[in-house]
Amino acid sequence: MACCYVCGEDSELNNGVRDPSTLPKDGRVCYSCLDLDNLQAQIRNTKSFLAHLESHVHTLKSKYNHTHDHFTHQFPPEIIARIFAFCVAGPQKVLEITPFTLAAVCRRWRHVVLNFPALWANVNIDLKRFETKFRRRQELLIQWLKRSGQVPLSIRMTYHEPADWSWCRGEFKNIINILSVYSHRWQDIDLNIPFHLLKHLCGNGGYISILRTLTINPPPNRREDQQPPVGTFSFWIPNGNVCPERVSFSGINFNAIHVHWRYTTEAEFRGIALDDALALLRAAPNLRTCTLDLLPGTVLTQNPIIAPSLNTLGISVDALESNWPFFEYVRLPVLRSATFRYTTQSFAPFATCLSQSGCNSSLTSLVLSGGDCSLDFMDEDGLYMLLAAAPALEALVLHMPLLPREFFEVMAVQQDLLSRLRKLRYGLGRLTFAWGSVC
Repeated sequence: MACCYVCGEDSELNNGVRDPSTLPKDGRVCYSCLDLDNLQAQIRNTKSFLAHLESHVHTLKSKYNHTHDHFTHQFPPEIIARIFAFCVAGPQKVLEITPFTLAAVCRRWRHVVLNFPALWANVNIDLKRFETKFRRRQELLIQWLKRSGQVPLSIRMTYHEPADWSWCRGEFKNIINILSVYSHRWQDIDLNIPFHLLKHLCGNGGYISILRTLTINPPPNRREDQQPPVGTFSFWIPNGNVCPERVSFSGINFNAIHVHWRYTTEAEFRGIALDDALALLRAAPNLRTCTLDLLPGTVLTQNPIIAPSLNTLGISVDALESNWPFFEYVRLPVLRSATFRYTTQSFAPFATCLSQSGCNSSLTSLVLSGGDCSLDFMDEDGLYMLLAAAPALEALVLHMPLLPREFFEVMAVQQDLLSRLRKLRYGLGRLTFAWGSVC
């Protein structure tokens, strides 16, 4: 008697119905085994055919995107890349739309993104993210920089410094070394990193720098007691001939910035000593816009410093004493717009500077801001002296706690005082004058 080699059952019938486990008496394969073989063969054929069908999905999706995506179908790649450039996250953008994001949409988008280096020109590096998956993120950075071709680079590097970050200091140096390889293409640099890392961002040197904008600030959560001693950090590219047009610094010493200032046209220093501020004006003859938050310092110069091109000036003297000598050593012959922030400092030195500078006919806009000064402080004589030194004023903004009670009466009596004024705004303080005096 033949038996099924799978189940071992004999070939008898049960109630006239062939048992699916039995074999015919002539030794042929049982029906269940045949059925199973046939079923498995059908499954194999079905899977093979399904794989064949699925192989067409990607091709059909690409054709579908090409047919229905009027954006990429109707515009040439150059226009598409230009539009993509507005989408890609730049140094000041919050949305993190990277070229990798656009390249993942479809094949045509990927082709455009990978073949236009300008889309990779903005390099945003958050060192905090490199604390995890360092190797992977390092490889992505290297790939990003390679895809940027030879276009100028805009680099923004930030790091929210923890209490103890010594464990990752070596890894961060590796990141900076990668960037230094491309230092000849640095065009805009915005750094919010621990100042200890600045000395490593030195580039390769031996080339003419194209650096246009340089911004250096401490980490957002840095405490004052974390500030390293002056002289332990600096920004310096050996033989790089760095001549930035726009600079902005906070919490860093002027002497720690080793650049050529002769081409600088815009400068902002939040926290600069008096002597360093004067040194800046002396070193940057083409400076047009300057914002200075002055700190106490020793003035070593004796001769006045002329700023021949400076037309917009913002001065904050909150941290200085009442007698501060800055304006005694500055001449501003072409000044057009000025902002003066004070607490208890007199306006008289500024007025004297304007008179001695000969900018009476050029200064047309003036902002006086005393938001942090005492509620009862008012340098009335100095205010009138300052306004008299600027007869060409067309716009005057007064953010001060007190305005002289007879302010408008004095304006009416002295015909040459603010005779060209077109716009006056007063805020912050209480009204100390009668509305009738305004008319």
